[in-house]
Amino acid sequence: EKMVDFMNKVVCRLADTIVLCNQKYLRTMTDRYAISEERVKYLGLWRRFPEFTEPAFSKKALFFGRINPYKGVEQLLKIVRSCPEIQFDVVGRVDPQMRATAQSLKNEPNVRLIDSYVSEDDMRSAFTHADWVILPYESATQSGVIIDAYKYSTPVIAFDVGAISEQVEDGVSGYLVEAGNHMEFTQKLK
Repeated sequence: EKMVDFMNKVVCRLADTIVLCNQKYLRTMTDRYAISEERVKYLGLWRRFPEFTEPAFSKKALFFGRINPYKGVEQLLKIVRSCPEIQFDVVGRVDPQMRATAQSLKNEPNVRLIDSYVSEDDMRSAFTHADWVILPYESATQSGVIIDAYKYSTPVIAFDVGAISEQVEDGVSGYLVEAGNHMEFTQKLK
């Protein structure tokens, strides 16, 4: 962690411009790496969106993306166990340090874990057949998964961490839940 922080400082000092995909951490970036605000630019997330997809009403929730510690996999396990009537598709490569938790998830009767390459067609199918995309993250600066969810007209439920609130309009494009409150998260999902 110290080495990564050191390398980030070196790269920031050598770069002419630093691009952030959220506005919330502009001040953190400039303070932490001792750089001027003029060198930091904000670039909003943007992607092309296909036509609107009708909701599936499948009683499925999708957790998509690499299964890393910061993505709240421990919280996901609590949520899964609180919602036996909901099918959870967990799609993403498992980080080596998360293997035990991923195995616990895989052992739950309402979880389908896909720990392999996902084609564009498989990705589209996963998003369009889910009622919700869930992000029980412990931390995040932003999430490309949210943009993908919107791309396929799928609302999200996310813990309100980092700059996630810049991407999710609570009650409009999904729900923001107090960080770590898996019971409230479960209520929103149900």
